[in-house]
Amino acid sequence: MGIELLAPAGSKDALQAAVQNGADAVYLGLQAFGARQYAKNFDVESLREAAVYCHLRDVQIHVAMNTLIYDRELPQAVQLASEAVRAGADALIIQDLGFAKVLLEAGIPIPLHASTQMTIHNLEGARFAQQTGFRRVVLARELPRSEIETISREIPIETEVFVHGALCMSYSGQCLLSSMIGGRSGNRGRCAQPCRLPYTMLEDGKNIGQGYWMSPKDLRLGAYIPELVAMGADSLKIEGRMKSAAYVAAATKVYRSCIDENRAITPQEMQLLQNVFSRDRFTEAFYAGKTGRGIMKTESSNDDIYEKQNPQLLKALQETYAPGVENRRKNMEVSIQIRVGTPLTATARCKETEVICTGQVVQQATGNPVTREMVETQLRKLGGSNFMLQNLEIELEENAFVPKSALNAVRRELVEQLETKIGTHGQKQWNAVYQPQKSGQTAQKNMAITVWTETAAQAAAFADLPVARLYVPADCIQNMEISEQMVAYFPMILREEAMQRAKEQLQVCQQRGVRKIAAGNVGLLLQAKEMGFSLIGTADLNVGNAAAAAFWKNFGLETVEVSRELNLRGIEALTGRSPLAVEVTGYGKTALMKIENCLVQVAKNGCGCAEGKQYVLQDRKGAKMRVARDGCVSTVYNSVPVYMADRMQALRRSGVSAVKLVFTEESPQQCLEIYQEFVSGEGAPPQHYTRGHFYRGAE
Repeated sequence: MGIELLAPAGSKDALQAAVQNGADAVYLGLQAFGARQYAKNFDVESLREAAVYCHLRDVQIHVAMNTLIYDRELPQAVQLASEAVRAGADALIIQDLGFAKVLLEAGIPIPLHASTQMTIHNLEGARFAQQTGFRRVVLARELPRSEIETISREIPIETEVFVHGALCMSYSGQCLLSSMIGGRSGNRGRCAQPCRLPYTMLEDGKNIGQGYWMSPKDLRLGAYIPELVAMGADSLKIEGRMKSAAYVAAATKVYRSCIDENRAITPQEMQLLQNVFSRDRFTEAFYAGKTGRGIMKTESSNDDIYEKQNPQLLKALQETYAPGVENRRKNMEVSIQIRVGTPLTATARCKETEVICTGQVVQQATGNPVTREMVETQLRKLGGSNFMLQNLEIELEENAFVPKSALNAVRRELVEQLETKIGTHGQKQWNAVYQPQKSGQTAQKNMAITVWTETAAQAAAFADLPVARLYVPADCIQNMEISEQMVAYFPMILREEAMQRAKEQLQVCQQRGVRKIAAGNVGLLLQAKEMGFSLIGTADLNVGNAAAAAFWKNFGLETVEVSRELNLRGIEALTGRSPLAVEVTGYGKTALMKIENCLVQVAKNGCGCAEGKQYVLQDRKGAKMRVARDGCVSTVYNSVPVYMADRMQALRRSGVSAVKLVFTEESPQQCLEIYQEFVSGEGAPPQHYTRGHFYRGAE
């Protein structure tokens, strides 16, 4: 099979639109655990019907169960995955590594695909996914063509690449903006898209522009189809489970033609896609090395995305998947024997599938015998099915008679048997039963306090204090005095060039005697493990259940920070069964987004980051969120810190082994004062603060 065209199916109509316009596979969500919880989605029965419909037309069906899953939900998720397999799913798309661990250990008989929510964006990350047991990785949308090609060629795992549809501003899986502002989590499929709102950029407190700085245009890579095919990508993905069936029809139709003819998109096809759905034209974005304001829709809201839709165009698209329309007919071969005194017998074949049926006993003709023309006429009446009669062999005894109704009955039986056999071929009798972890952490009597610093000066302030772990940036290690409690941490986003620098920094850490590494980048963790470091996982790993903690324990971590979207009850449920020590952040401004497209460049409409300047993103309510820059990668921090010094007893009861204090903008003296508040447990919250998700959780 050539490269796969994968289309979205947010509803039954969209599924039919995708299939009838040429998709090789569709992806859809169920009524829980999908990253598009506001799509119409499918229940198990409608999934079974969808799978039969797809398999009859040689289309695979991928089920997205790609959300962060809490401990209380794991039994339901595992049961739903079992039902999806039995209903005929061909693959599951997964974010949660605990969920993946349970399914793989239970011997799931269909492939698991690593969701884009896993933030796989480098060679080592793809290698991690392959070694974990995933058969395919959905690559981050931020990758340029050269890095997609490198991963596709060098790692024995299928690669799936987004070619059309909406872009997230943040790396998928690394956005907490919606959940921290409004409690609706993108990691849980309920993103409220606050990124699409207007913001003001401040440089050292001065307004340098207001606009929709975090609202990207839609992606369109139609110009690069031959290139994508040649580089070895396995699947081209169209985004859009929240979009209309007409949009799905148009996008699938255009990309199908481009793939089949191995060509770039035409101006007419561009206009079709523009007219059916577009945010201020399209962009080729990161794939083509484009960044800055040009890939953004910065000057207006999203209210105009339907303005150019033409009713006649929509009607024409709807006709491609209307009831009774069939563009995916399959060839069928039939042989039939008509002998006097024996039952009418017919065999039908469709590729490797064969069925046999018998009808009424053939009679001696007393008048007009049956003719070959009559038999062929009746057997070719297949308009209501998706089969075409390609070849017909008739063995007809002279003076035999069967009524037309008997021939029609045999035809219907052959079709029904073929439809059942082909359509249900993907259904597998598999059932996984969730077995919860048996051992866990007990309530911590001596809960440790750890410190995360952003600068060498902050780290130096804690050199002589009894902190359990002192986290320092890996790029500071070269010039620091090394202590036993020191942990070198690495950025979450490490594309290939940055990953090579990180590997060099790992060597420096080894040479200088640093033995512990902290990271949320799975590729970096894999590399550090192979070099023999002790490992600590950050909250970027999105650990939300004890099974995920067990996965990382088996991988080799000694501690993991759990998802910052868990509330205290969720943390307690996790620690109660986790075999791995668990850390939480008790103080600090949460990193809300990790962005490849530099926000300062977008706001200034040019590369204008000034050394030593402070950049702040201000929302409509006046909240000011610091924008930190690591090269051209922007990290947006919450406007107020999490503060839990006066709630240390609640944290201790939750079973965590350590409370981490994350210092970013604070002076060394402020760091020490806050540290003492946590040591004493008698601190008072600052004027502006948040409890994060410790009490409210995230939807």
